[in-house]
Amino acid sequence: MRAMPPTFDELRQRAAQFIKKAQTARRHGDADAAIAFYDDALSLMEEEGDSPMAADAVRWKGWVLSERGDTHAAFRFFHRALAMAERIDYINGQAQALNCLGTIAQRRGELTNAQQLYRQAAHHAESSSDKRLLGVVEMNRGVLEASLGDWDAALVRLRLGLSAFQSVGDRESESYAYNNIGMQYAARKRYAQAVQAFEMALAIAYDREDMVVEATVELNLGDVRIQQGELDMATRSVARALRIAEFRRDRLRMSEALRLKSRIERLRGQLGNALETLRQARYHAREGEDALLQLELLTELGELCREQGDSDRTREVLREALVGFTEMGAVRRAEAIAEELAAL
Repeated sequence: MRAMPPTFDELRQRAAQFIKKAQTARRHGDADAAIAFYDDALSLMEEEGDSPMAADAVRWKGWVLSERGDTHAAFRFFHRALAMAERIDYINGQAQALNCLGTIAQRRGELTNAQQLYRQAAHHAESSSDKRLLGVVEMNRGVLEASLGDWDAALVRLRLGLSAFQSVGDRESESYAYNNIGMQYAARKRYAQAVQAFEMALAIAYDREDMVVEATVELNLGDVRIQQGELDMATRSVARALRIAEFRRDRLRMSEALRLKSRIERLRGQLGNALETLRQARYHAREGEDALLQLELLTELGELCREQGDSDRTREVLREALVGFTEMGAVRRAEAIAEELAAL
């Protein structure tokens, strides 16, 4: 007697198991395994067609790709998830996909587009009464406000996001919120408060064994330690973040870590090493399509050229950065670069 083929319910149950494995692998830093498990789940749902579970799995796979800097592939998966959600009138799925597309637009420096996508995501999140997702959108809008230089608005949105996450017990998002709040304190040179926020984020990351958050926060903590002149402590934080990024093949966190490593080398007078490390950082940022990071790396190159006594090259690099920040709409960052140029 021939065995009966599995029903859609049985396939969905097996797919849900693969999705759970994918989420665990992602949290533990194994992006390749996470992607493979999502593929296993999606293959089981192939014959069923569009469904909320399939749309979520497509989006989650896109998020893993986005986290490690595979921006082009992530963009395609987020668009696919949005199309699936629209076909089945899955409002929450539409909100989630629009929010993810907003992060891609923001990374690419398309800030007006990012603002529009976040507004659409917030509207759909309100329609689906998803308090956690509204918190995520508020947090992302806060990060966007910060990149535009409006730190007061950024802090308000980040705190709103944090409150939303705490109210629903979303520890992962809470750790990201603390990290982003710490970045705002660091930007204002309120280092003690920044370190406190980063340590709150790290405590959650360690408790959840979340290597993605751990690497992100270690980078920001390393940046603060550099600004405080604590180069040995900064080196340890950067080294930990770089190890995780290399393990995950995470281009953008590798770029961020190499950027900080280059800065430490520059401050220690190792200008040749700093230049080579910065070259590697710029390559990974370009491959990851992070427009803002590429501009920040240009300013780092300007500092290196200044240290080497090459005034002409310094001006050339900073002018290029000024044009980029201006075109992006990051007015306050552009103003700071203009002041540096005027002082040369």
